[in-house]
Amino acid sequence: MPPYDFKKYFITSISERRGTIILLVLLFALVSFYLVDDWIYNVEPVEIKVEELAQVKEIQKIEHNYKAELEHKKNTLFQFNPNVIDKEDWEKLGFTSKQANSIINFRAAGFKFKKKEDLKKLFVVDDLKYKQLAPYIVIPSKKEKQANRNCYRVFISGGTKPIYKGFENIGQVFYRKKDNEYQYYSNSYSTWELAENQLKVIENSSFTGAYIAKLTCDLKLYPIKIKVDTTVTVFKEKIKRQIVNLNSADTTMLKTLSGIGSYYASKIIAYRTKLGGFYNQAQLLDIYGVKQEVLNANVGFITVDSALVQKININTASKETLKTHPYIKWNVANSIVLYRANHGKYKKVEDVKNSLLINDDLYHKIKGYLTVK
Repeated sequence: MPPYDFKKYFITSISERRGTIILLVLLFALVSFYLVDDWIYNVEPVEIKVEELAQVKEIQKIEHNYKAELEHKKNTLFQFNPNVIDKEDWEKLGFTSKQANSIINFRAAGFKFKKKEDLKKLFVVDDLKYKQLAPYIVIPSKKEKQANRNCYRVFISGGTKPIYKGFENIGQVFYRKKDNEYQYYSNSYSTWELAENQLKVIENSSFTGAYIAKLTCDLKLYPIKIKVDTTVTVFKEKIKRQIVNLNSADTTMLKTLSGIGSYYASKIIAYRTKLGGFYNQAQLLDIYGVKQEVLNANVGFITVDSALVQKININTASKETLKTHPYIKWNVANSIVLYRANHGKYKKVEDVKNSLLINDDLYHKIKGYLTVK
């Protein structure tokens, strides 16, 4: 057997030898560059102190919080009229308590914001703050202010046919035609109290259904010519105000209330009869035409004696009796009677809540008119 030839593993071609040489040269170049790069570029290691790193982090935190605060303020800004908002609203817009006070004082001295740019006249508002607030500033024009302002007028009468008589001694009268109805009003007044005096004058005439209405001051009305009858005595005496019990007062007593004339005094008594009496003065708002302004004008002059309320015995009342009450519809009345027929007499008023038709809101309205015996 001939000896094994190992030389064949160490024999290379010319191209292989060239490739090996090139590879060695590249490796040598890379190692040399790594050893001398610091010397070439003269780069020294940067030393960051712990204190400096903490300062950088603190600055980044402040910047982040500032951006978050700006974004929050952007989301909480609201439309505002700088001529009317109070100190609290100025603070909500991002001003300090001291800055808000200075703005209020500046305005109290007589300054009026006529356009958005006038906000720059405040020393506490820089260009950045103005750009932030400008899209939210709303200053009504003179026409808008007039349209939004309300005046009080006495509604005298209305109907499908025009009225020619009866206006002789109630002052200037205006009219308009709306939805084929002629509507007659008194002059306009800036306060409820002034309109109330005119209401008493009108009630002394033949117009018993008059009431005070709150209307826009620019309401388009047409004056009518009136020939005054000087032989008729005009009612001008101011009625002495008394505390009125809604559950016992007659029409004369009710008319001493501000904003209540003969028409509404009669409606109050009629509604009181249907209810069986009032248990709070807010129930007056159930009467069509009686506004919250009436209650506001009579604070301290209205009382309610709930002991005078007539109650319905739910253990004996028929559905016909129950459904006559303004708060109890026929289906509710029927459910009260059916539950009694199926489960026996009610032990307490609250048991009516077992009816699926009586929720908490309805129960609180009717419980004062129910009893069990």
